[in-house]
Amino acid sequence: MFNNLPLIANQAWLQMIADVTNYGDSTNPRGQGTKEILGYQSCIDMRYPMLNVAGRIEGKFHAFMLAEALWILKGDNRVESISYYSKMISKFSDDGRYFGGAYGPKIVDQLTYVVDKLIEDPDTRQAVINIWRENPRSTKDTPCTLSLQFLIRNGRLNCSATMRSSDAWLGWPFDVFNFSMISNFVNLLIQERVIKGGNKTHLTNLKPGVLRLTAGSQHIYERNVEKVAAILASDGVGLASAAFQLEPADPEIFGADPDLLTTRLVDVRDACVLSDISAEINGTRELNREKYRQLIDWRPDSDSDSDFLNDLERWARTGEVCGRRPS
Repeated sequence: MFNNLPLIANQAWLQMIADVTNYGDSTNPRGQGTKEILGYQSCIDMRYPMLNVAGRIEGKFHAFMLAEALWILKGDNRVESISYYSKMISKFSDDGRYFGGAYGPKIVDQLTYVVDKLIEDPDTRQAVINIWRENPRSTKDTPCTLSLQFLIRNGRLNCSATMRSSDAWLGWPFDVFNFSMISNFVNLLIQERVIKGGNKTHLTNLKPGVLRLTAGSQHIYERNVEKVAAILASDGVGLASAAFQLEPADPEIFGADPDLLTTRLVDVRDACVLSDISAEINGTRELNREKYRQLIDWRPDSDSDSDFLNDLERWARTGEVCGRRPS
């Protein structure tokens, strides 16, 4: 009934929202009307994981997409280090300081295990990261993702993501990007390890494979039905700015260095922020002072990427921008 060939993120998302719209059944979990398909699987080519359909992912949403992937790869679970990029995310914290269901701490703790397994036996089926909290307590932040499984087949590193619940509008675009970046990071960790060890050199040429995202419930909330319908009515025509695409996401460009991937995420995230808080006027990029002030007011003392904020403060004072961010 549904296509299972790998597609770029834009195509896979448009197909998925059309499938749920056309074939989904009505249900009402927690009193919230939804249309859903049970056991739905999306197949995404992880070389092209960034959604940029106009009307859904534009402007600051791209900054959040990159910031969240970086936040996860750092093993972070703090509210203060991600809240600037999303106004609504803080409401999922139980105490205003931490997220009890954050993926990062669970994932980072298990990276060494999955890399060990994949190097020990490249055909293994045991390279699994568990994200679900067993017997979870009552919380605002119950993880939607259960696990990530990594499989090397035909020279490609594939990822099978199993989710209990996937919100087609709010969550899917970000989950696809996050899982693809985690997979790229695992790939680079493998390459770094085998190069240093001087064996199993065939693993240094792994390419990004397919992300198979299987959702127990793939759904669209009633509150988003009209927005989905508008995009489908336009046949998905019109893309947001592609100026900051991290594509193709090929490990070769990072030279078997996982740190270069995280640096690239920082650079592209900051370029997205710069685009959001400024505008090109008469050939000169000018700062939106209100958005700039919001950014500086948010600035956490513990933010390890504060060089960008220092650059912005310098720009606001002198008009001169420097630092590692791309122009």
